[in-house]
Amino acid sequence: MKHSSQTFKKRKSISSTIARYVFAGTVVILVIILGLNYSSSKKHMTAVILEKAQHQAEEFAGSINQVFASAQRIPIVMASQLNQMEDWSSRDLSRMLESMLLENPDIFGATIAFEPGMYQGLPHMAPYAYRKDSVVASTLLFEGGNNYFMEDWYIIPVQLQEPYWSDPYYETSAGQEEVLMITYSVPFFTQQDGKRVVAGVTTVDISLRWINNLMESLAVYQTGYGFLITNSGRYVYHPDQHLRMNETTFSAMDEWIVSNQDLSAAEADTIRNQQFSVYRKMLAGESGLFMESFMFPDWKEKAWFAYVPIRSNHWSLALVYPRDEALAELRSLNTILVLVGLFSLFVLLGFVFIVTRVLTLPIVKLTRYTKSVAESGDYTRAVPELSSNDEIGELANSFSVMMHEIDQAQKTLEDRVKERTAQLVQTQEQLVQSEKMASLGQLTAGVAHEIKNPLNFINNFSELSVDLTKELNEALVPIDMKEDDRTYVNQILGDLSLN
Repeated sequence: MKHSSQTFKKRKSISSTIARYVFAGTVVILVIILGLNYSSSKKHMTAVILEKAQHQAEEFAGSINQVFASAQRIPIVMASQLNQMEDWSSRDLSRMLESMLLENPDIFGATIAFEPGMYQGLPHMAPYAYRKDSVVASTLLFEGGNNYFMEDWYIIPVQLQEPYWSDPYYETSAGQEEVLMITYSVPFFTQQDGKRVVAGVTTVDISLRWINNLMESLAVYQTGYGFLITNSGRYVYHPDQHLRMNETTFSAMDEWIVSNQDLSAAEADTIRNQQFSVYRKMLAGESGLFMESFMFPDWKEKAWFAYVPIRSNHWSLALVYPRDEALAELRSLNTILVLVGLFSLFVLLGFVFIVTRVLTLPIVKLTRYTKSVAESGDYTRAVPELSSNDEIGELANSFSVMMHEIDQAQKTLEDRVKERTAQLVQTQEQLVQSEKMASLGQLTAGVAHEIKNPLNFINNFSELSVDLTKELNEALVPIDMKEDDRTYVNQILGDLSLN
């Protein structure tokens, strides 16, 4: 018995099916692994970057603080020496100042400013030593009508009777170019009438040009930067020179919010509150990390920044880290991992395809064999020999046994079919004979029925004729007729009765 080859649908190979499932499963696993790896790596790298930012900020703040701390000791030492001196000669004062400048190259200038009338009865006395080119020069601050005792660097420490850091200022005196300076003032004292009174103030002036050089040497990726603010929030250093000494952190933020028309009121309030909160912490001398800052001047790129205080003068330093640049290395690494993963995936896919092809080759042979048997109906065809000793080999042996049993069953079935066919022929002949007899019986019954109906009619009519004859005979009795006629009538009526 043959089967049409159309009964076999176009199949998908096991090797391609396994490869697809392995590919899909591996892709899912790869995506999960890469996602978890990126998430954990981002978390770890963020922690490392923030730790680095905090460490770098502390390192730079330490460098700045070291200069200021060293400068602080100088007027303190001078004030201590002046407190112990009973006679202040102008020569001693000049030597003290010049020696101090020669020993401390970070100091731009220094002065010993006396209270009016305190130095040998003179109304003013304030020798000032400063650097001019490569030499140390001297002058008197009160020359040219300079009322030094009305300056903040003098009045505030005298009134507080404690050291004082001035706000940064631009110095243009002494024939020098405009230089950003800061002054540290320490009051010194003397005894008058058994009381301790302020005799004057010793100061050191520090040029902040080195801060610009230090901050400009700061490397925070490509677009990152640092900024330095005073204890009032004023920018001492910022990459945008317009902000230096002109704006505070608060005013600069407000100006940006006002100028940015794209921000909604809610967004502006959120940014202002977040930034101002951090700025207040900076002014309070705190250190920390801020995760939701922005890059200046467009304030669109997200950034982190670390802030630390300058302990000596209560300033604050912040380093701004661009988040995208900081995580660029992680994204590059993740891209490499994705490419490596995809390459490995395709290598694995090819390997799986080859292995499954090798493993499924015996199955392919068995499939072709069963298809050919189904198309030809020849169950005596031998099963192809397979060198496999595994489950596939057992399957081939089972196929061989099954084909033998099918062949035997087919032969037995053919014998049974022949026997049944003979029985059916005999039964059919008997049925034909029975049908013939039944047809004859039906015909006979029909003929008998057709004959019986006229006979019944004749019989019924005969009985009626007899009755009518009797009635006619009785009706003729009283009628007078000839004897011959009556005899003839009686004869006719008798014939009718008999028939």
